[in-house]
Amino acid sequence: MPASQAVTHRFGLTSPVRTAVVTIGAITLADVVAMAVLVAVKPPSFWLSTALDTAIMACLTFPALWLLIFGPLSRLIEERRLAEERLRRRTLELEELYRVNAVLFSAEQHARQEAETLRSASLAITRSLDLEAVFAALLDHLDRLVPYDRAKVMLFESPSRLRVRAVFTRAGILEFPDKPIGSFDAVANATVSAVLVSRRSVCIADTLEQPGWGKGKNGEIERSWVGVPLLAGGEAVGLFTLVKAEPNFFTPARVHVLEALSAPASVAIANARLFEEVHTGREQVRKVTRKLVEAQEAERRRVARELHDETGQLLSSLMLGLRLLEREASNPEAVIGHARELKHLAETIQEGLHRLASDLRPAALDHVGLVPALGQLAAKFSGRGEPMVRLEALGFEGVRLSPDVDIALYRIAQEALTNVVRHSGARAVSVVLERRDKGIILVVEDDGHGFDLEAASRSSRLGLPGIRERAEMLGGTLLVESSSRSGTTLVVEIPHAV
Repeated sequence: MPASQAVTHRFGLTSPVRTAVVTIGAITLADVVAMAVLVAVKPPSFWLSTALDTAIMACLTFPALWLLIFGPLSRLIEERRLAEERLRRRTLELEELYRVNAVLFSAEQHARQEAETLRSASLAITRSLDLEAVFAALLDHLDRLVPYDRAKVMLFESPSRLRVRAVFTRAGILEFPDKPIGSFDAVANATVSAVLVSRRSVCIADTLEQPGWGKGKNGEIERSWVGVPLLAGGEAVGLFTLVKAEPNFFTPARVHVLEALSAPASVAIANARLFEEVHTGREQVRKVTRKLVEAQEAERRRVARELHDETGQLLSSLMLGLRLLEREASNPEAVIGHARELKHLAETIQEGLHRLASDLRPAALDHVGLVPALGQLAAKFSGRGEPMVRLEALGFEGVRLSPDVDIALYRIAQEALTNVVRHSGARAVSVVLERRDKGIILVVEDDGHGFDLEAASRSSRLGLPGIRERAEMLGGTLLVESSSRSGTTLVVEIPHAV
């Protein structure tokens, strides 16, 4: 039943038209009855005159009836029509209000559910300090909020290169690539670069309208694409991307949800990476400490062996010669001959001790500085008939470095030259030490046969971990390039070392 009819029946109202009809019908029926009575009791001549009177009376009565009945009745009809019109408009307003309230209630329920999902997602993402667990929680809750076909999480592994750290496939398989195959230049990808530079989400409604887009990894068409940055401390640390097979899927409302989830995810990833770096740092400290102890023990064994095997034997020979000299004190010529031998022996001992002390710490570093000490080191390697070492120093006129920088760069050059002699088979080595405004660069380049960088990074055989540790202790970096055709180039950069 319509609302207007329900209201009419509720108040017990009748139709004005029906009231008028009933009233006229009652008057007409009364006239008919009266005429019938008159016909029955009066002669025909009487009722004819009476009928005429009745007609005249009716003509006189109807205007009065119109004034008394039909005038108010018409006003009543108009008022009822206006009331029903107002009631109809009010009913429509109530119906519209009900519809709006229903929409608002549904939106409030959806917003409440979305907020609860975001809250639980934030708690789940930030609960763990394990980076893979954070990735898994992020991708799982992303799928609950905005169902997607494929997702990737990419983080910076260097200032300009991104690495794919987690992939969620259409088959529901979560993968964590452990090889640097997923590494790429962030600037080379214009869309990804736009996300990272603007630090805002970028959405592509239909990839078929974009040049260079095609099928995905498994052959499916990726019609919708969205990239959302991961920000920590106002800087982009990476991003996550979602794709969908249908176009125009990532609406502004869905992108807003993704951005809302990006904030806790960024915090969780930053915390997990920080924890990972701290854990890795502790492991490196343990390894460095262990290596330091091992190196100290090895150095002590080497010093002890040289003192015992070489210097000790020479001192024993010196003692024996002195005893012989004492016995032949009465023979001047024999004393002079033995004295020459003992002098030569003492010079040999002195030279050995000087070499041993120089290996422990070059005296030239303290007296004349890094560049002369490196010159002596280059001459030492070249003088042994090994590869010719050429030293070039730029920008060090009248400049002395701090002792920490001196000894670190000296040991790095010493270790690098030792590696060249032992493993490269090079014929020539170039050592370049350059002072710049932002720091110092040391380059050691040889023409040997090179080596496998990946294998060398996992082994301490070439001493690269030690070189890297010395550089990092001064806030520097190590870059190594090696090829079987062009030899090996080692570059160490120490910023703010001047």
